[in-house]
Amino acid sequence: MNPINIAIKLVSSFSVLLLFLIIFQVFRSLTLVLYYDLFQELSFQEIVQSFVLGIRFDLSVISVFLGVPLLLLILPFRFSDQYFYQVLFHTIIYLALLGFIIFLAADLLYFSYVKRHITNEIIFLLNDTDYLISEAKANGTSLAGLLLLALLGYPLYLRFTSKYHRPQRHSMLAVVLLFLLLVTIARGGFQMKPLSVVDAYQHGNSAMGNLALNGLFTASEKKFPRKKAKNLVILMVESLTTKYVDSLANNNYKVTPNLDRLVHEGVSFVNFFASGQRSVDGIQSIVTGVPPLPGMPNITSLSANYSRLAKLAETNGYQHIFITTTHRESFYLDAIAAAAGFSEYYGKEDFPIILDYPNDRDRWVGWDYEALMYLLQRIEEMQAPYFAFVNASADHTPFVELQPPFNQYEHGSDTEGGYLNMLHYTDWAIGEFIEKFKRRKDFDDTIFMITADHALAHFQSNDPYARFRVPLIVYAPKLIKPHSSQKFGAQTDLLPTIINLLDLEGAYATIGRDLFQPNPGFAVVKDGALVNIFTPQGFLQHSLKQIVDKQLTREDPSGSTKAGLEKKLIAFDHLTYHLLSKNRWFSQ
Repeated sequence: MNPINIAIKLVSSFSVLLLFLIIFQVFRSLTLVLYYDLFQELSFQEIVQSFVLGIRFDLSVISVFLGVPLLLLILPFRFSDQYFYQVLFHTIIYLALLGFIIFLAADLLYFSYVKRHITNEIIFLLNDTDYLISEAKANGTSLAGLLLLALLGYPLYLRFTSKYHRPQRHSMLAVVLLFLLLVTIARGGFQMKPLSVVDAYQHGNSAMGNLALNGLFTASEKKFPRKKAKNLVILMVESLTTKYVDSLANNNYKVTPNLDRLVHEGVSFVNFFASGQRSVDGIQSIVTGVPPLPGMPNITSLSANYSRLAKLAETNGYQHIFITTTHRESFYLDAIAAAAGFSEYYGKEDFPIILDYPNDRDRWVGWDYEALMYLLQRIEEMQAPYFAFVNASADHTPFVELQPPFNQYEHGSDTEGGYLNMLHYTDWAIGEFIEKFKRRKDFDDTIFMITADHALAHFQSNDPYARFRVPLIVYAPKLIKPHSSQKFGAQTDLLPTIINLLDLEGAYATIGRDLFQPNPGFAVVKDGALVNIFTPQGFLQHSLKQIVDKQLTREDPSGSTKAGLEKKLIAFDHLTYHLLSKNRWFSQ
């Protein structure tokens, strides 16, 4: 084998790879320059590291898309030297180049709204024909200009590639070497597992990860389902507020020993926020991903298509059940459960009182222990996998005076002491439920999520964080490594988080993000007629006409942080309102 022939053949392929790589680095540079406020904390060395790491992601996606035409171009046969043959495959590569540029430009624009690259939501956008046509009409001039540039650039590209083509320099070894090289860089190297999005965050810095990634890689990464389906149990506890959970707030109330244990043995999100201030807001956000916003009806009267977690789980072979401690019709929960897609629904009327409660035994909001024991009974009759949702409302006012040990605080039907005693009872009930569940064979395959419908409205200061911050505990000791997450999120983020945790397949629509993905996150919540946003940069409250209040974590002399928060909040509200009001949230 003549090494010169091999080198000549490989150089022609390398020239194409280099051209594409330059395009990717140009868009990475534009991301850094245009959104520098997101990367200003990075040192020069960290920026360089991100660019170098980004080459792995760029080459990976380039080799996947260009591998076949590049190999066909250097086949060691006479027909591969024919002019028509070479032009055909270089035209395919040029069209790929144009497609990459258009996609990277769209990703650059998308980044300005969500501060991350495009992921698989591109699939749903491409399926929305009406949206694509409207965008094409709105940007007709730009598209015409792009088409003109594409036509002008085509002969230049052919001239560029022809410089490196040497006919009759055939080499099978060059084909083999190029094939091995393309496979290696498509995998991202020689490591055991192929390159993944999580590898971008190997330095533990979300800004470096976002700079290293590109939209084509994040949008095309495939998720492989786990072998065994997992069960899911969601416990939505009435008014459970971070302030009262000692392991999260260190206030030493001493009424949440079981929740404290689950915090340490599971994954706790310390910057998690309720999406609203009513139970329906919480349920809607969690099981449909539709955020409650001023001026928008809830799901019981919303005339728009939206995703239903229960129905999506059902199409993946899950059985599902909704249990509330209250009467079935309380808070319109029967209508809410039906709108959310649950076909099996139970309330206080369906299970007996087990414990000897000293007061108000038949209270309308019911008792958490009985509901949880009834769930254990019901899932005995269900086949895995299953999805259970429990609305635990025992901690709703008026608070009931209980027997020891649930009376360490002075009782009051509407006092903080009364609430703490009820919370102590609920914590005990959850602990009993978990301990009994551990005896089941499917405990190791079950994910438990414990959160609130909303924060406790009473006894809170005017601190916006205290009025919306609620616990989120994900407990699955055999499936998820325990840790504490500082990521900001809201109940609307639970839909995509659950879908990814359970490896559910099928179409869905959400404005939320998977809480286990490495980015700082944010939370947009409804505060009456106002909208709040919570981020690592601070808090901002808006009337949708003007800023009402703000608390930033650092000085903002240029006003860029405030402007960025306002822009993100307005975009979130307007996008949600537009898609729901036009019935384009989810195409069924």
